[in-house]
Parts: sequence; structure tokens; C-alpha cells
Amino acid sequence: MNQSLFDEDYILWVQENVAKLKAKDFENLDLDNLIEEFESLIFILKRDLDDVKNQVRN
Repeated sequence: MNQSLFDEDYILWVQENVAKLKAKDFENLDLDNLIEEFESLIFILKRDLDDVKNQVRN
């Protein structure tokens, strides 16, 4: 169900996983998609930081 929820309603998927984290319900987290999202976030943040650094230099 988590995979389909991730694909069908991303915001609801995020909200449900945040609620599970707050409740320390680690066994029911959608770990595969959470890991993928964190890895994507790291990439985006690094890219944005590099863009800012380049703007400051120019």
C-alpha cells in the first residue's frame, strides 16, 4: 500500500510517515521511499548550495 500511496498522493504519504516517525512507529515506515526521498533531497540541497556559491563568486 505504501508504494501506491506514494505514487497516488505524495502529500498524504509524507503526512502518514511523519505521523509514524512522531509515534516512533518505525516498523511501519516506508523505508525504501523515505531513503530515496532523503537521497534526492541531499542532491537538491548540494546543487542549490553550489548555485549560490557560484552566484556569490560572480
